Amino acid sequence: MGKSCDALIQRSWLRALQSLSDVHLPTSHIKAGKSANLTQAERHQIKDALTSFNDEVAKTLTHSGAHVNDRVLRASLAAAAVAFVVPVYQDFLDKFGELPFSAKNKDKYVIYWPKALSDAISKHFLGHA
Repeated sequence: MGKSCDALIQRSWLRALQSLSDVHLPTSHIKAGKSANLTQAERHQIKDALTSFNDEVAKTLTHSGAHVNDRVLRASLAAAAVAFVVPVYQDFLDKFGELPFSAKNKDKYVIYWPKALSDAISKHFLGHA
């Protein structure tokens, strides 16, 4: 795929991914996993990052940008977007997903699991003819 297509994918998804980079917790918390004792501010960092990510994903997936008629190009764009977004999100969940950032409503913040996110991105591209 060309540099301009890669740049388009990156530009489209950058805000969502940037929201995940706003969480900064001590390594000891991350290593402790479920038994970590997070402060309220630390819990809010994770919640805010996931809320922002979910909002940006929703905006990107509902954006009605240019339609690509070429089926092969649409598939290439979908694959590039999945390859750009999902590994970063998976890393975030691997790092912070087991931490006790929400006592009751974890599903409110982790709306997408990596497979569902991949499917949603693919559907976004492949559903536009």
